[in-house]
Amino acid sequence: MNESRDLLRILLAVTETSPVERLWQSLIDQVADARAEVVTVIVSDDSWRRAASLPFTREISRISGVQAAFTHHRAEQVSADAAGRAREQLEGLARDSQLELEFEVVSEDEDARVATVVTVERDILIAPTALEGKPLFTKLARLHRRVVLVEADND
Repeated sequence: MNESRDLLRILLAVTETSPVERLWQSLIDQVADARAEVVTVIVSDDSWRRAASLPFTREISRISGVQAAFTHHRAEQVSADAAGRAREQLEGLARDSQLELEFEVVSEDEDARVATVVTVERDILIAPTALEGKPLFTKLARLHRRVVLVEADND
């Protein structure tokens, strides 16, 4: 068998609230003993940005109870922190499995950017069911031969 046939190309789509361990287990089940190239797309939640655009949105400190306006800058921080946590968790799982991952972060409303992030047709798309009805998912699914949806309790 030639080398390109031995290599599974997988896109793992993860949201900020996805059960990363379940998605990862699904990926491991798909890979089995094959060599795999895994690109991970972390889909950030646009609700932080939408909340920041509302004039009455406030952030309340859990420690002091002090209130502050929830700004676009703060929304970007919250979203980046959530994506960073998902990435760290996936990197830990990848180390344990000896898989290398590439990471991209896209926003739910950046479905047009998918074409620049996913430039090669993939064999398998693994995604949480929470993405199923989104335009981004439709674009991702078109670029894959097989789609594996992972049901999650918190979708």
